Amino acid sequence: MRVAASQATSQSGLVRHEDAHPRALADPARQQPARQLGRLPLRLGVGQAPVSAHDQLPLPEALRERVDQDRNRRGEIREGHPRRGYHSEVPALEIDELRVDADSVLRAVRDDDAEPLFALVDAHRAYLREWLPWVDANSEVAYTRRFIERSRDQKQKGEGWVGVVLSAGEHCGVAGYNSVDWDNRTCTIGYWLRADRQGRGLATGSCRALVRAAFNVLDLNSVRISAATKNWRSRAIPERLGFMMDGVLRDAEWLYDHFVDHAFYTLLRSEWKDAS
Repeated sequence: MRVAASQATSQSGLVRHEDAHPRALADPARQQPARQLGRLPLRLGVGQAPVSAHDQLPLPEALRERVDQDRNRRGEIREGHPRRGYHSEVPALEIDELRVDADSVLRAVRDDDAEPLFALVDAHRAYLREWLPWVDANSEVAYTRRFIERSRDQKQKGEGWVGVVLSAGEHCGVAGYNSVDWDNRTCTIGYWLRADRQGRGLATGSCRALVRAAFNVLDLNSVRISAATKNWRSRAIPERLGFMMDGVLRDAEWLYDHFVDHAFYTLLRSEWKDAS
């Protein structure tokens, strides 16, 4: 199982995912569960996708009230639900840890993860490079430290969350929310694992934990994942979790010396069946 999923990367361990539907090629399987598209061989990638943002220009009070009344009628404002685009502040993503299985957790990335994460990349460089475009740039631990700093800032702004995959206390990879779009109540997920921890359910379990938190903790309406079309093992993860394939974005990512297409998947809250 390898790890890669989506577009350009945020520095360090994550690959970038788009947080919006692509102008995709129409897919005849759109109305069928993605898992029916076939089982595929995996690789992961995580990163930061740009958060869709509204220019947060101040609105006159009367107009704010009218906007909120209109959104409330459409069911877009719920008790305690954070809003971003108009004038409300976005909360920090105060998630410390998500349980993956009996022996594994997703723990919010910290400064002291820099050296073990860089060591993972360095030890599995050839393996990760096939689907992750940031591997060559990550040539020293300072790169990973900068990535952790940006991830912490992203978390504080409520725009994303990065977790370290720990199994029996050992660093195995990274998974998280590359972006969170509060206005549209959606997020994108990215992930990568070391070569010798593939095929054990860690990637699927990590994504399941992120999906569960997205719906039950963050109160989002949809979760999105994308992966290179030929990265079968990475595509298998959303398919196992019941995501629908929305379509293919051609030449979505520049991977060292060539473009790769990406398959885009979405899971709606109404479709989520948590089997665990």
